Amino acid sequence: MEDVAGEIIDVSETYCHCKSDLVAADLIECEGPNCKIKFYHKRCVGLNVSVDDEPSDWVCYECLGQETPILIPEQEEKSSKPMKTMSGNTAREYYAFTLEKATENAKKLVLDTFRTLKSEGLCKLNVKLDDMMTLTIRKLRHSNAANGNCEKLIQLLWPSVIQADDSNLLISTKLERKFGSFHQLRLSNDIQLTFESLIANLEIKNCPTQICRFLVQMLIQKLFQELLKRRYDVSTALGETTTPVHTLTSAERQALRFTAGYICSKLSQSFAKHHTNHMNKLCSNILKNFRISEFEVDTQNVLSYTKDWLNIISRGGYFSVSDPVYILFREMETIVRSNLDENSSLLVTKDQLHQKIEDSQSVNYPYMELVRNKEDEGDESDAVEVYLLNKLIKCWMNIRLNALEHVCKYIQKKQENPVSPASQKRMKRD
Repeated sequence: MEDVAGEIIDVSETYCHCKSDLVAADLIECEGPNCKIKFYHKRCVGLNVSVDDEPSDWVCYECLGQETPILIPEQEEKSSKPMKTMSGNTAREYYAFTLEKATENAKKLVLDTFRTLKSEGLCKLNVKLDDMMTLTIRKLRHSNAANGNCEKLIQLLWPSVIQADDSNLLISTKLERKFGSFHQLRLSNDIQLTFESLIANLEIKNCPTQICRFLVQMLIQKLFQELLKRRYDVSTALGETTTPVHTLTSAERQALRFTAGYICSKLSQSFAKHHTNHMNKLCSNILKNFRISEFEVDTQNVLSYTKDWLNIISRGGYFSVSDPVYILFREMETIVRSNLDENSSLLVTKDQLHQKIEDSQSVNYPYMELVRNKEDEGDESDAVEVYLLNKLIKCWMNIRLNALEHVCKYIQKKQENPVSPASQKRMKRD
């Protein structure tokens, strides 16, 4: 027996929706007259209050006639644990679309996927396939016999959906792991047998084996994409948000390319100086591929507006970067501008900007194209890629925000005290 909040609780019983026999001090009592459970964990019912602050007349969901809250299963909880990023920030991800929600709406998900495939017109290339798709949609819409099969398909695909969610990997690396897991699964006997059972439960007879196999592959491919979309609310894949378009002037493009070369040069020198560190040595080898020689200026991999820049200007040994590197830094600049323009909140912190860049799909994709070495894959390779990206972001943020700070100071100074033409010229040069 244990005394919690003035009540005597029998430790031999179970409490709360979670059915746990663990009696903790965070229990809250339901004031409903006929409550069957009586005591609940505050966390399980969404309360975040101390015992002194807890509501005196709280009534549980069941007594109010509402649905019981959905609990996060163990594997979901694992994928939602705090993750430590290389920048030192702790990012916690909560996913509204869980396995429970997916299985609850399994039939609708599968039916909508079939309808999407039908609307795309791919089936019209084969009359038998088109007829089978139409028949399957009609049968599934008017029958609940295959609900269990729809749920089974979701459950089979789910491990691939949440693959690598609990690890600190680049977004594109996570996607690679997810799709790699999916492609290993898609030809499995479990998928095939589950789909055949679905067809049988819908009482669809004489389905040609070839048509059946083609149909299941089309279904699970589209269904997997739909699950990913809902899981991460792909307003942007895995957390990216839509940003306005920011156009750089010709002068800004040249300055950006020069700054990218400066950062890569300084990092190369730093890594070479501390080459005994294995991580630095690997990063130094990657950065060698970021450089472009002056002999390559006239080749097709150089943007037209940068040719004169590379031909005319020599910056004391700072190497010129290739266009993919320039594009990487351009995407970083776009994110910074979208968060520091006049329409955005000026309360965004440096750490928040760093995290936005690190999590950005538009940054991750060009970066992965630059650093991905097909012959050197594994956890060490992933760690090096994350480490180098954070170094690049950190250097860029320091230079970018330092320049922004100076500009703001100069503008303020000019508004308060008119300066001479010579001072204005010096400010521009700085």
